[in-house]
Amino acid sequence: MQAKDFIQLLQLTPKMPVKVEYLPGLFTNDGFGISKIDFIKDQSIRVYLSESEKETSNPPLHTDDIQGHLTEAVGKVEDMGDIEITVIYGNQEIGTAELDITEIEIFQGTFTLKLYSLNNLTKSKARQEKQKKEEIPQKGKRFFFTAIRNFLFPQPLVLKWNMAKL
Repeated sequence: MQAKDFIQLLQLTPKMPVKVEYLPGLFTNDGFGISKIDFIKDQSIRVYLSESEKETSNPPLHTDDIQGHLTEAVGKVEDMGDIEITVIYGNQEIGTAELDITEIEIFQGTFTLKLYSLNNLTKSKARQEKQKKEEIPQKGKRFFFTAIRNFLFPQPLVLKWNMAKL
């Protein structure tokens, strides 16, 4: 999700409690909070979520809190452009992973961030394209070694004649 769209949604829904659904039906504990925000200029914004050991020590996170942290780290919304925002979250069940905000649900006074997608076809295609781009230098090496092998061990030339076409 683009950061400017996310911040606009936060501005439209002030003082709403935030829930984070990292897998279908699995939510974070009530004592989670934002540990830090990394802003990589013209690339991405990473929001790090962490769970505290004592759930009662942290008050529940609200949309105003997230908006305040983002404006401190990033600055003005107009300066962002098309920067993507991702959430880095991990707990005992799953390891720390960078997750995209795929859907935001505002229902019965709660602001729910859904960090999973049931249809990952577009993301998987993007990952495959990225892997193909990374494999280009490897293909050159393979071509070089194949050329050397063909030079050292030449294969016989086979000609097949089609008598019907003559």
